Amino acid sequence: MAEKLNDFASRLSKGVPKGLGLSVKLLAGASAAVYGVYRSMFT
Repeated sequence: MAEKLNDFASRLSKGVPKGLGLSVKLLAGASAAVYGVYRSMFT
């Protein structure tokens, strides 16, 4: 799941300005980290 999010963010960032692409990558990374912690705690 996290790899899919990261791949999606990298593809999405190619079509947007550089600063916005970085924020999208950071947001995707943070959401993937939160998802990973959530799954590890509740499974």
